[in-house]
Formats: sequence, structure tokens, C-alpha cells
Amino acid sequence: MYPQPPPSNTRPAGYSRLLEEFQVRALPHDIEVYVANTHSRSQQVVDGRTRRIVPAPQWPGDDTYSHLKFALRYEGLHLGILRAVLPRLDPVELAAQIRAEPTGAYARRIWFLTESFTGTPLDLPDLTMGNYTPLADPEAVYTSTIRRSARHRVAMNLLGDLDFCFLLRRTTELAHADAQRFDITCEKLMQEVPPEIFQRTLDYLYSKETRSSFAIEHETPDQKRAANFVRLLQQSNSQDYLQRDALVTLQNAIVDSRFANTGGWRDTVQPPEQNFLAGARAPNFEGIHFIPPRPQEINALMTGWLRASRLALESEAPPVVVAAAIAWAFVFLHPFTDGNGRIHRFLIHHVLARRGFAPRGLVFPVSASMLEDHCAYDTSLETFSKPLLPLLEWQMDDNRRLRVLHDSSDLYRFIDYTAIATALYQFVQRTVERDLPQELTFLRGYDNARSAMHDILELPDPLADRFIQFCKQNGWRLSIAKRNTGGLEKLTDSEIAALEAAVRKAFRVSESVEGEH
Repeated sequence: MYPQPPPSNTRPAGYSRLLEEFQVRALPHDIEVYVANTHSRSQQVVDGRTRRIVPAPQWPGDDTYSHLKFALRYEGLHLGILRAVLPRLDPVELAAQIRAEPTGAYARRIWFLTESFTGTPLDLPDLTMGNYTPLADPEAVYTSTIRRSARHRVAMNLLGDLDFCFLLRRTTELAHADAQRFDITCEKLMQEVPPEIFQRTLDYLYSKETRSSFAIEHETPDQKRAANFVRLLQQSNSQDYLQRDALVTLQNAIVDSRFANTGGWRDTVQPPEQNFLAGARAPNFEGIHFIPPRPQEINALMTGWLRASRLALESEAPPVVVAAAIAWAFVFLHPFTDGNGRIHRFLIHHVLARRGFAPRGLVFPVSASMLEDHCAYDTSLETFSKPLLPLLEWQMDDNRRLRVLHDSSDLYRFIDYTAIATALYQFVQRTVERDLPQELTFLRGYDNARSAMHDILELPDPLADRFIQFCKQNGWRLSIAKRNTGGLEKLTDSEIAALEAAVRKAFRVSESVEGEH
């Protein structure tokens, strides 16, 4: 995880100490704390994670309970580690430690989480007085509506619950990105589109988003599936797709019918399918780079995801942040046999539309940005897939059937989506500030070109479209090879020259560009 081990004169504290002590399977925390034997203090960031060295006086003590409180105080919530560790503690000893400070904020959080994760109450009386303490610090993470636990005087405020929730830290990067108000920029752009080409602009953007989303999967959809995807994108702001049946219907509409999950998630396929993602492989090398939950775990996880998605959608967290959590969590769970990536990108549009981020009826061609910068898109997926894979034990048989050898569901419940939200903002920014203006400029130029060409020569629509595309591909002049294809061979040299000039003028091609070709 880090290229160098921590200094030899340090001891792990907080979550690092808990992981070392209990040797549990859990994703790493974004913070790693070590206590020095001196008064030195330092901090470094590697691969998005922070390692802190704190001075000796901050050593919390040698007992587990002290490190739990230290972790909550200095490192915040890491529900994956806490879910793995708290059920392993002696309930009698833990109750005694909490009883010694029953109104302490960290004690109450530990008490609440222990009983929630184990399902067994500790030998402690209900609290009857005192203010409620939030489970998560609302100044550190994005939160949702409060659900109070009267027994512990704890206010549950996560984007989800303790079966499944989204963790999104409030970083300066996310705050800065949200303050840019890309939604307002987009709205102003669309207001400048002439009414006579507005609908064609929308149709073009829907078509481009569809092609790009399939292209990311290295697929070219047939006409029916492409039309289905466009139709569904157009409905993304008017229908509720954060429901099981709606998602099943969506999957059935966009995949080959032979791979449609008509009965629900992939646990309903017989035999149930353990899917996985693999790259090119050499002999005796599997090349696995992502494994989603086992089929028998997917129903409970998807039920939790649906609940968490509803809470996130109704929260005050920024639309792009919510879209990142909901959409990436879906693809990490991979609930279907096929179509998960396309639905994941569909959900980005669905959430942004439901939260009013885009003008009504508009789809961001954000998949085009992902397709162009596939490395950044892959990196966003690897924020989870890379640390996950070493925690899984699996086998592959001779027929390429994979089997995970243990319950892995807890690893997918509490993922940190902060880096992913930052990446989605970058895709949205690129789309709004560069791609969308370019597309609108092209469409206006195309409309002007068709009008100017019609004044010169009345061409059939397919031939006129072909002429413009061929010119665009060849520096705004028709190549000699293209002059003799698809009906263009019927045009005279003078007609071609006049049409080329009309196209260049419509697209405002500079004299320097014209001269280069």
C-alpha cells in the first residue's frame, strides 16, 4: 500500500493498531496513524491516503478500547474495520468500559455500533438524558436525515444505514468543484441554442451518449438496443429507476436477450453466476482485476444499496457527489450478468436529472469524456478494485468458473467514494466547459452548412450529410478518394468546390486551416 514502511521508532495507533491486532479483512482507511517514540510530527500523502506520525504524548494506551476511541476521534468513521472488530470484543469488558463514561460521545458511538453489528444488547441501561451525538461528523462527511437511537442518544446521520452506506468526505477539492456551478454553465449554454435546432441538439446528444457508453464496453449496439438506450435516457428524469423491478426492466432492454436477467439479480440465474472482470492473460495467469460479491450475497447488498440510494438522493449532498456514490456502488456490486457498466453510466444521468442538475430533457454526453480519458475512468474504478482484490480468496476451475471461498459481503458495504466523486466532477467539468460547447458549435455549423449547400445544389439528405462528414475528416476539403464514392461521383468539380467553400464558411474555418489543406 505504501512504498516504504513506517519509521522503526513508531507504533501503529487507532485503526492501524486494530487491523494489526485482529488481522481482519477490511479495506484500508484513508488515514494511517503512527505514534513516534519522540516528539516528532509529520504527514505524507501517497495514492490519496494520508500517513500521520504523531508525538509520543498522543499514545492512547495499550488496550483496544483506547484505540477505538483514538480512531473515532482522530480518524473518523471506518465502518468496515469497526464492523469486523467490534463483534470480537468481550461484551462484559466492553460494557464495563462504556459504563465508566456512559455520556461520552465516543463511548456512545462504540456502544451503538457494537449492538447494531452484533444484534445483541450490552448489559447497560438506556440513557435517559443528554444531547444526541451524531454518529458521523457532519463537518467531515456528507450526511443525510437524522434517525435517532434513544437508547444510546446517538443520531444516525449516514448516507445509508449500518447494512449499507456511502462514505463521502468533505474535501477542499469537492467543495471547490461544487462551487463552480457547472449546472448553471450548462443551462446558459442551452439557452443560447436556437429554437429551430434545439430538439435536434437533444436528439444528437442522446445518440452520442448511447454510442459512447457502449463503446466503453467495446460494443457496437444493434439498432434496436441503441434505440432502447436512447429512449431510456430520455425517460431518466421522469421515472424512478432506483427500484429493483425498474432496473431489471432496464437491463432487459439494453442487453442481448440471451443474457437478460428476467428473474431479478444474478442470484436468480441457474446455476447462480459469480461474474468477474479480467484482462488479457498469459498462460497460467488469470488476469483477474475485479470480483464482485458472490451470488448469494447480492440480494441483501442490493436491498441495502436501494435504501442508501434513496437517502442519498433526498439528502443535501451535491448532485454530482450523490451521482458518483450511487452509480459507482452499482457497478461495484455488479448485480446483473451483463449490462452493469451501461446501467452504471445511465444512473449518473438519472441522478443528475432527478436532482435538477441539468436543464430538463438534456443529457450530458459524459460517457464521451470517459471514453476519451479512459485512464482516468479506470483509475476511478480502481480506487476500490485494487485494494479489494488482495482481500479475496478465490479459485478458478478449468472451465473458467470462479468461486470466492468466503463471505465477502462486508467488503462492499461501506466504500469510500470521495476520490470517485472528485473524478466525476472532472468528467462533468470537461463535458460542460469543452465537449458540450464543441458539440453545440458543430451542430450550429452543420445546420448552417446544410442551408448554404441547399442554395448551391439540392442534394439528397444522406448525400449532403456524407459530404459534410467527409470534408470534416479531411481538413474541410473532400478527398480525391471520397469524390468517387456514395453518389458524390455525380458532382462536377465546380459544384464540389462551391460546396466545400460553403461548408468551410458555415463552420467558420480560418484561412490558415484552409491553406494547410
